[in-house]
Amino acid sequence: MNVDERKLKFIQEKIGMLPLEKEAGIAAFEKSLQVGESQFLVISGDGEKISSELAQNPENQQEIGETPVEREEVSAEIEGHQELTHSVQKKLIAYVEDYLKEIIGCETQIPKDKIRVQESFGNYGIESVMIMDLTKKMEDKFGPLSKTLFFEYDTIKDLTNYLIKNKKNELLKLIGETVSSKPVEHKEKVKQPASTIKKSMQIQEKSYHEMNYNLNKNTNKNLNKSEDIAIIGMAGRYPMANDLDEFWENLKQGKDCITTVPEHRWDHSQYFDKEKGKPGKTYSKWGGFIDDIEMFDALFFNIPPIEAEFLDPQERLFLETTWQAIEDAGYTRETLKGKQVGVFVGAMYGLYQLLESTEYGGIIPGRSSFASIANRVSYYFDFHGPSISLDTMCSSSLITIHLGCDSIRKGESDVVVVGGVNLSLHPKKYIQLSQGNFLSTDGRCRSFGEGGDGYVPGEGWVR
Repeated sequence: MNVDERKLKFIQEKIGMLPLEKEAGIAAFEKSLQVGESQFLVISGDGEKISSELAQNPENQQEIGETPVEREEVSAEIEGHQELTHSVQKKLIAYVEDYLKEIIGCETQIPKDKIRVQESFGNYGIESVMIMDLTKKMEDKFGPLSKTLFFEYDTIKDLTNYLIKNKKNELLKLIGETVSSKPVEHKEKVKQPASTIKKSMQIQEKSYHEMNYNLNKNTNKNLNKSEDIAIIGMAGRYPMANDLDEFWENLKQGKDCITTVPEHRWDHSQYFDKEKGKPGKTYSKWGGFIDDIEMFDALFFNIPPIEAEFLDPQERLFLETTWQAIEDAGYTRETLKGKQVGVFVGAMYGLYQLLESTEYGGIIPGRSSFASIANRVSYYFDFHGPSISLDTMCSSSLITIHLGCDSIRKGESDVVVVGGVNLSLHPKKYIQLSQGNFLSTDGRCRSFGEGGDGYVPGEGWVR
């Protein structure tokens, strides 16, 4: 966990902090057990400098007694005084983008002409210590800034827009431009006499039931109004079909895509027993299985390969097919970035965590989290709408469609990504289903037909 000398020097000069020696760390840990506090902070270094840094108020901290509305009104008044012409705006954008490329190139040793304004900062290897250095350089030029800007704004383009909006005056001085002034009209606040207020309250109280009835009537009318919702993009993966076109061909040909459990999933001979009811055994060894679920381009999605190994394949592949669905719709990550896009995922069987690896020295299990399936998509694409995973068993995908349409009608989302994901990753899934006699005994489904005695698990992804 050691940092290089340059970063260590920066932390020492900026904050006054030094690495904690092992003996001091052990002593501090023992002390923390005695003080009876729920939180305990230990920092080694220049006590006075560290205390001064910790005592600083966060930028834009709200003053006591000042309401958020008052802050918004002041901000609106300031912006109302300044109007930028199109040419000045273009000049500001070019100046800030060029400056950010320069300092990022200097910090990362990447040539300035290789840095793109819409590329994620993570792709250039920018990490927390670099961010502190970059923020300091920007503060020297523009004045005080939030220390979390590089976390809140992920590209040069986004950060440029922030700086132009919030550091307009400083930037205009740097490029030698001025702006036209436009007076802001201030509406005088008139205080009503107490008698008038009391009379107004009586009128409101008298008409409350009538108003409430009309409100409910209008609301119900709007909710019942049917509006068309378009499906603008689709993607999917199924057994023996890597996309929707192959899936459609399989349907047209009536192709049987059921096989025995592939060897790279698990050795079904260890768990299969055609006799029902045996503990730890399953009487089924058939299913529909997707190819290459272990294949994943982690770096494409800015995920460290070592982390990707422990992510549930359901999470990895939902991320991939979301990208494909967006492409199919004719959109890009940039065109939807920061918009009200909802993500609704139906998922079952989080059994990947039962698989263990000893590759890194200890026993490390995989990680399954349904919430992370939706949240990973929202985070990577920078979607700002609802992000929900749910498990209603067989109806999960259907419910996501319902919730997605509802979110659009309510105005929560402008666009939604909805879909379901299902993989068979561990033999315990089959063992559990066998205990409840849910599985077919011969690997064939006969829904409502003669001889039907269960179903066959099938994998799938759909957006």
